[in-house]
Amino acid sequence: MSKKRLLTRTEFLKYAGIITGGIGLSASMMSQVFGLSNKTIQKLKQGPGLESWANTTCRLCPGGCGLTVRRIDGIPISLKGNSLSPINRGGVCPAAHANLELLFHPDRYTEPLTRPEGRLRKTLNPTSWEETFPSVAKNVRELTSTGQGHKIAIINGDNSPLMKHVWQEFANQIGTPNFYQENDLGLTDNSCYATQGIRRLPMLDLINSECIISLGSNFLEEDGSPVHFNQVYSEFKDVENVTRNKLIYVGPRANITATSAHKWIPIYPDTWGALALGIAHILIEENAIDTGYLKKYANGYFDETDKDGNKRIRFETQVRTIFHPKYVEEITGIPEKEIRYLAELLATRRHSVVLCGREALQSPRGDLHQWAVHCLNFITGNLQNPGGWYFKSDDPYPVAKPVSDNENPIANLFKSDGGHPLEAPSIDMFAKRVEGYAPYNIELLIINKANPCFHGENRVKWRATLKHIPRVIYLGDLPNETSKYADVIFPTHSDFESWDLVENIPGLPMDSLSVQKPVISPMYGTRSGYEVVKEIASQAGISTQQIFSAKMPEDLVRTRMKQIHAQKRGAPFESLSQKEWKSAYKNHKSLKGGYTETQFLKTTSDNGGWWDPAIQVQHKLDDVIKTPSGKFEMLPETLTYFEGYSGDESQILKNLLAAKKYPSGLIQYETSGRDEFPLTLISGYPITNPFGRTVYSPTMLETIGIRNEIYWESWAEIHPATARKFGLKNGDTIQLVSHVGKEIHVKARVKPIIHPDVVFVPLGLGRIDVGRYGTGIGSDPRELMVPQPEVSTGLAIVSGTPIRITLL
Repeated sequence: MSKKRLLTRTEFLKYAGIITGGIGLSASMMSQVFGLSNKTIQKLKQGPGLESWANTTCRLCPGGCGLTVRRIDGIPISLKGNSLSPINRGGVCPAAHANLELLFHPDRYTEPLTRPEGRLRKTLNPTSWEETFPSVAKNVRELTSTGQGHKIAIINGDNSPLMKHVWQEFANQIGTPNFYQENDLGLTDNSCYATQGIRRLPMLDLINSECIISLGSNFLEEDGSPVHFNQVYSEFKDVENVTRNKLIYVGPRANITATSAHKWIPIYPDTWGALALGIAHILIEENAIDTGYLKKYANGYFDETDKDGNKRIRFETQVRTIFHPKYVEEITGIPEKEIRYLAELLATRRHSVVLCGREALQSPRGDLHQWAVHCLNFITGNLQNPGGWYFKSDDPYPVAKPVSDNENPIANLFKSDGGHPLEAPSIDMFAKRVEGYAPYNIELLIINKANPCFHGENRVKWRATLKHIPRVIYLGDLPNETSKYADVIFPTHSDFESWDLVENIPGLPMDSLSVQKPVISPMYGTRSGYEVVKEIASQAGISTQQIFSAKMPEDLVRTRMKQIHAQKRGAPFESLSQKEWKSAYKNHKSLKGGYTETQFLKTTSDNGGWWDPAIQVQHKLDDVIKTPSGKFEMLPETLTYFEGYSGDESQILKNLLAAKKYPSGLIQYETSGRDEFPLTLISGYPITNPFGRTVYSPTMLETIGIRNEIYWESWAEIHPATARKFGLKNGDTIQLVSHVGKEIHVKARVKPIIHPDVVFVPLGLGRIDVGRYGTGIGSDPRELMVPQPEVSTGLAIVSGTPIRITLL
């Protein structure tokens, strides 16, 4: 059993043979404390000091950035961006530097742990793999052999396509519908499914755009791959294009994308969809759209008369009638002249795009905003058009599919019994059903790299849920709010000790495969998640040859790379000048291949991945519209599920996006006492703490609020006019309260970068049980938020709650 001791940063850098900058820290920041195994310390003390570099991929967000890690005697000591990667081209965001601190974190799980006295006691006893596997396998075998596999539930927080496939197939083999795949994108393909009949997120050809109008898409900080889009944006705003190309950001807060844009337009929260249809109104009135194109490809745009002679009021008339820019000004707070300016940009630039991102999607009407923006892009001809949205006509990687409800009559406890067409599995629905009205009990819950006790809507309910389940198994490398309640903890490798892949990065207009490979041998007695589930299945007698044909995760990676090579397209990452990269990327050029399989495998692994920018984008609408009508559905039937369809189609859009009241399905966002709670809370993850994953890093806790001069605590951004109204000044400690009866305390940051009716508080802090650095730091604004809709469509609503401020 490996032992570890704590090592200060000064000692670590001394042993590594360097004086400063080991992890990119300045001398003014806090001293670091690391946890290293004895064998690692001995290498640092006695090794010859040989330097080497290795390429891998950052997994702290879905962005797929390549990293180059510097090692001394095989021990990682610093990192930088991989200059060979066409995704980030040597750049990295601040959070990437947390990878080393997560690897060397003193609170890492280093051996299997069990709670023989029951999970309600805090004692965790170290044990061995040989003791733990048979016990868990016995639970699985007893349930599956008696036809009760459905009483096993699985939550997978690993978003790699390989691990999604493995865990979903394992769930299928044991006969459980109760599989939940965590989605850390904050994005959904609901609008694509409703309008085009496909389940795919659009790719963004921003480098070929002449105009980008971002409605709540903070793509330079949160959405998709921020470092990649920063690289693209530098080309978009190149000096040659400065007078032509425009980026306009529309949102209630001047975030990183807004401050980088040519113009920021403040908007009332949760009104982006009304703005999109207001822009559509102007384009329709000015005859700035191609009606021939709409007659060919659109269904539900023009008014119709049914067989009984009844007139059906459709999209064009509803938008003309309801969304006049003067009325949209009342709804959004954006002056009519600004709305007309946005419409003019779209009308006068051939290659344009309107984006709808996490800030808009994670508000109460998020799915509706996405649909309205999708329609706006469609009527302006910016689908499958250079510079706009476009979609692949096929899926290059077949991820395992869950057994459908029709094939498995046993209820999936991650879904309701209602049948909403856009309902997505939800960890919160699972918690409600297990604690309340589930038709059967869950006997065994397996959680891999997920944290429902933090990311779930109701943390108290989730803790109660875990107490209702007889046995909880947790796989992960660091403690969190969920592992605290596990009966068995299987310690897994850190990302820097693991093999995996990142593929299909959201939004990127190219195919790519980024290789995550170990940059250090496992320091402790940990195993990969693949090895753990494979061994459980083997000892439980589950027939899994199809899923576990590979011995180790690196074999899975190698097999996927062989599949890519067999397609004879694209090329491994390579050194390209900025001009060469821009030419291939902008023009979607084919890349020169010619590698043998052996050469391809080695070069792809060594250089960090493979890419192919040669994607056809133009005039392919027929290939990506798969609706029953064969046309783009302007008023899909799913809209009626949001409102509770009354039969009056002419009122659908008004009720959904123009009325001050929320749609009936979101009524819990209404409050009777708006005077008592006059401000609106908005929230999001800062780039220094994506999805709360870097809360273990003291470096990131030091820099989390650096734009606001805030360190190791939460803050609230407030407009100066709001501060004057409530008698606040910059730096005051304030109390935020909502009508759910909760409160949080934060520091006020008074700046004119936010709408006067809005308060912004970052997500990711206010944590418990996340080790010695992040526990008890800051506040969690979700404590204030009203409940999520009863039926989830895959979006977590984190903005829109009415609040009030009190000076402490």
